[in-house]
Amino acid sequence: MMTADGSWETRMMTLRTTGLLLALALVAGCETTSYLDVAQAFVGGPSDRLLADPAWGPPHRRATLSDGREVWHYEKSGSYTVTLPRTSRVVVGNTTAYGTTDVAETRAWSCGVSFIVDGGWVREARSAGDGPCR
Repeated sequence: MMTADGSWETRMMTLRTTGLLLALALVAGCETTSYLDVAQAFVGGPSDRLLADPAWGPPHRRATLSDGREVWHYEKSGSYTVTLPRTSRVVVGNTTAYGTTDVAETRAWSCGVSFIVDGGWVREARSAGDGPCR
């Protein structure tokens, strides 16, 4: 099927633009939960909840601050795969053809989450890193 101007290139551009707008609309409607969001749920509660939670458990590192509070540090990491379209153009004589190939890329992420613990209570949560950390 050709567009009003009869151009295959115009039709392909219209399809790509429509697809991109649809993808953006879907992503805009999605909510994402970061590790910091999850960590904030422990703030104000007893530190034993962190230790007993299978997703957290004992911290990977502990340090004591000069005022006696403790920093409990956890490391989280993972990976995800994204599929990206790659468009190519082939010219043979007077004919131009366009093709799209999907290429899968695996991306790794890691982040650190630290809790400030004082007197058995979680007082603060902070995170640093990339991916779903913030």
